Amino acid sequence: MTSEQATASGLSQYRPGSGIVSYGLSVFALMPLVLDLAATLFFSYDRLAPDLAKSSLIKQKGSANQYGGGIGLNYTFILIN
Repeated sequence: MTSEQATASGLSQYRPGSGIVSYGLSVFALMPLVLDLAATLFFSYDRLAPDLAKSSLIKQKGSANQYGGGIGLNYTFILIN
């Protein structure tokens, strides 16, 4: 981010190095309901790498711990030529 962008955002300027961004774990489950229909569930947890977690954006407005999750409904169909 440039100094102008940092000033406009209200955050201090930060230039991270290169390397790993985050590390974590994801879990996915699929439960068949009927013949072609299934329910899905997923959850993920990521921890931002120390270099990235030191940024002003994360310190002031975020968290080094990142969570995600969702549910879905899957329908399987076969195209016949």
